[in-house]
Amino acid sequence: MYTEKSIDLKRDFYARYGKTSGRLFFKKTGLPCTIFDGGKNSLIMTLDCGVRVYGRQCGDVLKVLNCDTNVCDVHFVKNGRGAQILYSVDIPDVKGMKDTVLYAINAILREMGSTGRLIGEYDTVALCERYAPYGWCAVKEGDTAKSIPMPLGEYNIILMRTRKNRLVAPAELTDRFHISEYERIKASVTGLKECRTDTFFDMVNESQNSVERLLSPSEELMQGINAVRSADGVRASKICGCGIIAFCEKDRTDSAIIRINNEYKSAMGYSPNLAVVK
Repeated sequence: MYTEKSIDLKRDFYARYGKTSGRLFFKKTGLPCTIFDGGKNSLIMTLDCGVRVYGRQCGDVLKVLNCDTNVCDVHFVKNGRGAQILYSVDIPDVKGMKDTVLYAINAILREMGSTGRLIGEYDTVALCERYAPYGWCAVKEGDTAKSIPMPLGEYNIILMRTRKNRLVAPAELTDRFHISEYERIKASVTGLKECRTDTFFDMVNESQNSVERLLSPSEELMQGINAVRSADGVRASKICGCGIIAFCEKDRTDSAIIRINNEYKSAMGYSPNLAVVK
């Protein structure tokens, strides 16, 4: 997706690396968000927020520069297959973003023909890139995956992050949660195939109820969920790996964000990080 932010990043690339000859490559990769985590089975969608990367093949050095922090990694490569890389993330310090950055940079390096690579694991990002483009989600069952339509055109997705976003629970309770989550995945797939978003939303809310029963969310997360549930237009919400996600009617999104912020700040004394990510 080539956006105004991407144009600004392109100008920044030339300002930092110069306008020498050579083709300029661009890559945008969305952040994966696991809606249902059933252990070996999951339903994952790609959020609009993520990482944008520009790259140009150049010399024997691979330079990878984060334009937001100005941190630069330098690697030496052979055969004149180095590259100049500049990237920017939409939401820093969110779970999965580092993997998304690695995937996007390595993808653009492959496209350029550079021999340099960044080492890391990003299987979930690669899965979403293949099976979960915009308007679809990826359903993983064991070692197999498939694409399922995600008919959410009338809704926005709000991502809320608090200072403590972790869930900690004994293995036995986590296993119980995964088993019940798989049933919700199957019900959601049936509903989404038939464009019954109500079924999907019901499963999201049921999943959150199961999170509360089995996984002992922190006070910050529970106050976040309570704030989200208080907002008109929110059809479903739950705690997930990257924070709290809420599916909200488009025409009520602005008022919902104001309500969520005010309710959470009143309860916890500080404002949460809120972003519309779809």
